[in-house]
Amino acid sequence: MSDDIQKSVRDRISKTSQVTDICKAQIYDDVLPQQVNPPAVAVFVEESTCYEDINGSNRCFQAQVVVLAWGTDRAQANSLAKAIRDYALPADLRGQIEGMDWTEVSLAAGPVALVDGPQDGSDKWRRITKQVFTIWANAL
Repeated sequence: MSDDIQKSVRDRISKTSQVTDICKAQIYDDVLPQQVNPPAVAVFVEESTCYEDINGSNRCFQAQVVVLAWGTDRAQANSLAKAIRDYALPADLRGQIEGMDWTEVSLAAGPVALVDGPQDGSDKWRRITKQVFTIWANAL
């Protein structure tokens, strides 16, 4: 069983056809690499806290996972974010998820609309929809 929540989330998103129908395989850790054109997704763990019961035998952790949906326009970014929210990370998702035992998923913040200025001197602005998910999982 894995203990890497970021990898687990990224793998879950990359295996969700409603997401990959929009962004293909452009799903990355942490940031969107230079020279990558939207649509794309970036995933990173913003915060993680471990909890343990008094005898130390039952450990779980809570992770704040940020998912950025990049689009060429606002509609595409929002559509990609909605596919992630509705199909890859829905509120009722529990159980063995990509090598981890997830106990709860909830949308903690967002969706929030952001804009990224041109990276190449052009006038091609990129739209981002940011969502923060709280994921509870059992630790090893």
